[in-house]
Amino acid sequence: MAKTKVKLISINKTLLNYPESYLDHYFNYTLFLRNIRKVGDEEVVNNYVLGLLNNAKELGLIDFIKL
Repeated sequence: MAKTKVKLISINKTLLNYPESYLDHYFNYTLFLRNIRKVGDEEVVNNYVLGLLNNAKELGLIDFIKL
């Protein structure tokens, strides 16, 4: 299974207005991220999660870079 290391570089301001518990739920259950919770965090993800991240990036919710 292919793995890619990603780093979160920004979170949409409207998403930051929600409670921290919502952000935890969004990152954990929607994007299937286990370690990323704030800007600057890094994680190794598989192609499925990378696709979810790309969709969130297209919607303007988050921005990330591949390392």
